[in-house]
Amino acid sequence: MSKKFAKKIAACALGGLMAMGIVGIASKIDEAPIETKAASYAFDEKNIELTFASLSDPHIGYGSNDQVLSNAFTVLKSFSQRPIDAVYFHGDQTQNGTAAEVETFKSVINQHFDPTKTPIITTNGNHDTYWSGCMTTSQFVNAYGSEMYTFDVDKEIITTGNRHVKVGDYHFLSVQIQTFMPNINNMSAQTKTWLKNTLDSIVAEDPNSYVFVSCHSPAKNTVYGSMDTDNYGEWGSSQELDDILKNYPQVLLFTGHTHCAINDDRSINQSTYTQINGGSTSDIVLDGGAEYTELGNAAIGDPRSYSQGMLVDVDKNGNVRVTRIDFKRAMQIKDCWYLDSPKENDSHLTRYSTRVRTQNNSAPVFESGASLTVKETGANALEILIPKASDDDMVLAYETSLINGAGSVLKTVKTLSPWFANPNLDTLPEEQKVTMSGVSLAYPYTVKVVALDCFGGVSDPLEVVMRDTKEEDMATAAAVDARISALAEKDAVAKSDGEEIVAIRAEINAMSYKTVGYMQEYETFVGLEAEYYGKYYLTKDAEKYEPKVEDTFTLSTASRGGVEESDYTGVTFQWISTTKNVSHGFKQTYDLDGLHISFANLSMTSENKKYAVLLSNKEKDKWTNGEALLIAVDFETGEVTVNDKTAIATSKILQYNKLGATPFDIRFTIVENGDLTLDVHSVNGEETIVIPKGNLENIPNLTDTKNCYVSLCPWNSRTTGSMDIVAIHGGESVCGQYESSKPVTQPSESEEEGGCGSSVAAASVCAVTALAGAVALAKKKKDED
Repeated sequence: MSKKFAKKIAACALGGLMAMGIVGIASKIDEAPIETKAASYAFDEKNIELTFASLSDPHIGYGSNDQVLSNAFTVLKSFSQRPIDAVYFHGDQTQNGTAAEVETFKSVINQHFDPTKTPIITTNGNHDTYWSGCMTTSQFVNAYGSEMYTFDVDKEIITTGNRHVKVGDYHFLSVQIQTFMPNINNMSAQTKTWLKNTLDSIVAEDPNSYVFVSCHSPAKNTVYGSMDTDNYGEWGSSQELDDILKNYPQVLLFTGHTHCAINDDRSINQSTYTQINGGSTSDIVLDGGAEYTELGNAAIGDPRSYSQGMLVDVDKNGNVRVTRIDFKRAMQIKDCWYLDSPKENDSHLTRYSTRVRTQNNSAPVFESGASLTVKETGANALEILIPKASDDDMVLAYETSLINGAGSVLKTVKTLSPWFANPNLDTLPEEQKVTMSGVSLAYPYTVKVVALDCFGGVSDPLEVVMRDTKEEDMATAAAVDARISALAEKDAVAKSDGEEIVAIRAEINAMSYKTVGYMQEYETFVGLEAEYYGKYYLTKDAEKYEPKVEDTFTLSTASRGGVEESDYTGVTFQWISTTKNVSHGFKQTYDLDGLHISFANLSMTSENKKYAVLLSNKEKDKWTNGEALLIAVDFETGEVTVNDKTAIATSKILQYNKLGATPFDIRFTIVENGDLTLDVHSVNGEETIVIPKGNLENIPNLTDTKNCYVSLCPWNSRTTGSMDIVAIHGGESVCGQYESSKPVTQPSESEEEGGCGSSVAAASVCAVTALAGAVALAKKKKDED
């Protein structure tokens, strides 16, 4: 793809829907049977005569993409019922078009295939031969070497970037794009003449078999990502290619370039020939289209945590089956595509035509009785929980509209369903959260949601009318205030108050923003929480790894905060109207794999509630342009961001209005495949956040994960708040595994003295959470009266 295109994609890689555990593949792929559902199709899976891999955009030379491609080959072989006869690449085999990158590419190929026995059919992309510094097509031939061209029928044409390979009875062509620019993506006169003459010769000899054609750019206005209405359609498609291929109904075109996720069934299309866009083994893109306001790459999180491609089978009758594969998860993506062999009357070109699919499409539907849950989370902000809708293909997105009392639409957002992260749609979450901000919430107003599919289908709406509930909200707040006052009237918080404290926190967490605003005793309750957890819940971590003020450093002036001894255990980090990089941290280093930080007593009084953990091999480091690893949490929304650009997840736990003063802890683990996981535990539950390994690569000041300095700082301007660090240790220290426990009324004496991460007593007392294993890290009061 173009450099401008790539820059836009990187800029769009913000936001994120959920934490996804992407783990090592090898143990999962011994057997990966293809789910065919082929009963109504002509394909004969017992008599397959040709099997080939369809792959695009591996971009060898960027990060660890050589390992990603090698994994793709391993997964492909696990899916194939027979030996793979050929490997078909659709461009951008390399990142910068250099001979060194070609050598790495060949090394990966040679680990899995012998090019003199299995044809490796490459197509050049813009990253291979177009950008400044790339090799020419002729230089690529020399770099690949003669073995790569063992099966080429026409070796005279290969120096032009075009290829003609025959595998069994089937012809494979690769087409060279000359210019990769908006609305151009053209071919040279020589290439156009060669392509037409070669196709004429092949179909004259055999008009009833598919001819496989590969080009880096899709044909214009055919597949997902190539349309004029797509965000990058003008960059990613070729009109000249379509002008030629439209005359050959036998052509099955495979392309790449756009990196668009192949979960979307618009990735296959039939007009007067068949087009398939092959996705990318190195990442994915979601092209929402110009008509969408909040739909696209922001939903992905880290695009390089995805890797996709296809396995193509041809049976003895010339019918084709295409299996889409998510290589990172070693899973089949949705159902196979089936193409009947070419027919003289072109009847094989109807199944996946836009006209037929639109005509036969059924709109999404919500289950009978489904309803929206709408919560006011700020003065001009909403949180909407949408129940999952179903569709005959898949729900592409949900459109949420805010409508005032006069019927005028104030704001509309479209939010992707997370189909891209769920190759098997049965695993989609039962509900989806959508947020709206910057809206006027004058009563009455209506929230309306419809589900959308890929072919224009729109569901019947779900609607909720929001009315002024001030009196009810004030009564609810007053009732909770009364319970808090009853606790506060006691001389001291007792162990037996645990269930009531947890129950009050649960009720507050369920309240709307306005209801909480009516409370008079909220700050009193936060103090009671802090006292309760501080007096009665102490882990061995807090005993063994309690930090002291002398163990810390601060980059803050005295007027802007500092570090002091906590009222209970550990140290208090405080910031007063402070900005980014004003850090408090620890003087010693820790092993990142096993780093365990225990927090409590959050107090966040400013509008900005975003804080970051900075991990570096350099003491007192700052983050300006990726020098260290930065993990930021917006405690207002729960959004977790890495390196100031990539939103990894939205945490349901790390939200200030849910945490209050309750303790929580985060354990860092580098898993086998190189991802970094954050296990978050609190009295409100537990969750795992996955930071894909690509975010840990190429960080100048973090080359040794066993010796990390840890610091914390606000990650916004004019931020005021504080937090206690109860305990901290790294993977070099002994830490017990988290335990599970059934909820009980009171902690036992042994539970009060549990080991690292095992103070389930606090979670156990929280029967209302009904979450076995929810962990509360506790503190001891230093000088109890």
